[in-house]
Amino acid sequence: MYTLKIKFTCFDCQESFTISTENLVKKESLACPNCEKQFPQSNLEALKKVHDILLTAAEGLVTTDDIGNEIKHWDYKLV
Repeated sequence: MYTLKIKFTCFDCQESFTISTENLVKKESLACPNCEKQFPQSNLEALKKVHDILLTAAEGLVTTDDIGNEIKHWDYKLV
């Protein structure tokens, strides 16, 4: 599975934190762990869509043979 980590920075308190997109899609809301300022809900929903798009883009890049060995056809990394 392809997992992307997103680094957030709260400009109210200057706190930075990282969340994987895999965990982000499970969240109903997002707040700064330091000052509890809420991340805008519409932006959170947009980031969840990005995760779905990345999973769709990764489909078929790695397959398995008849005995379960992974066969990598392509790979990509977001930098």
